[in-house]
Amino acid sequence: MAVLNKSSFHICEMCGYAVRAGFTRLHKEEHLTSGGRKCPSTFLKKYSLGYRFETDVFLLVFPDEMDYLQQNTAWSVLYAILRGVTDTLDLEESDIAGCLQRIRKDGYGTTCFILYDTTPGGAGHVRRLLDASLLQRSIQRALELVKACTCGDPEGHASCYACLRSYRNQKIHDILDRSLAIQFLSKLY
Repeated sequence: MAVLNKSSFHICEMCGYAVRAGFTRLHKEEHLTSGGRKCPSTFLKKYSLGYRFETDVFLLVFPDEMDYLQQNTAWSVLYAILRGVTDTLDLEESDIAGCLQRIRKDGYGTTCFILYDTTPGGAGHVRRLLDASLLQRSIQRALELVKACTCGDPEGHASCYACLRSYRNQKIHDILDRSLAIQFLSKLY
């Protein structure tokens, strides 16, 4: 699994000086080295930073949903599923994580849900989902959890820390909506 930073940087290849990048590929700027001396190079090259993360990964595709999901629906469903998995497998919330992947398959585009162990090398948590009955119980539990929550109006157009929100997904709290997760997961049963 590759993890990329969404921000780009301009980096001096001579001394390692870095600044957050703008739109240009090359940037020229006088700067000091870490030792406090003027760097002989003024050229900074644009880079995106990332690293390779080896762990257990589980790809979840719903074949009947052969269309790209709206972003707020996809994220809401992902975090509902993660909550259902952690509850079913009796895990800490930080033991697994997830992301979305859009792929084209058989001429159609679809949204895939990727669940992975947060432990480098993998802890075997998501590997347990290969047992179809555990996966089914996890998704059913996800539906139960979002249905049981009382946040938002009676239709559930909201989210809270009891259903979908967590510290890790705080950047997207404003788009998480348990009614969308209920609607999607209810179609599965």
